[in-house]
Amino acid sequence: MSDVVDVTTGPIRGSTKLYRNGVPFRRVRLTNGEHLDLYDTPGPYTHGDAVIDLEAGLPRRTITRDRGTQLQRARAGEITAEMA
Repeated sequence: MSDVVDVTTGPIRGSTKLYRNGVPFRRVRLTNGEHLDLYDTPGPYTHGDAVIDLEAGLPRRTITRDRGTQLQRARAGEITAEMA
């Protein structure tokens, strides 16, 4: 068994990535000239300008790191949207 992982990254031929209200979609061009919009789940892996390093993983969002965990916020007496 091989330890090599093959991951598709970058744009996918025949389609473009777009966002509607912040939700990622992939617009697939059909042979009849029409298109089909599909929910796009790979995250940044198929974004044209994303830098993907499988060894390092994806960078964490600063906002997540700065605000603490749900437990820390609850212990501090803060009511978050998830708790309400």
